[in-house]
Amino acid sequence: MEHESEPETKKNSGNKTVNLIFRSVAAAMGIAVAVLAVLEELDTNAGMVMLGIGLACLAVYTFREQE
Repeated sequence: MEHESEPETKKNSGNKTVNLIFRSVAAAMGIAVAVLAVLEELDTNAGMVMLGIGLACLAVYTFREQE
């Protein structure tokens, strides 16, 4: 019966947490842009920046998953 070493378990837990953060930020940015656009409270430039941040988070998440 194999057991993971203590540092490896913490590393996997940390990786899962970071991946969750990147996915959550991407989802939050998309939802925020949609809501603010419906309420007509969103500047175009600010919306593009927010969507860019969300897209960058998804890209980092994808690259981390490939490792």
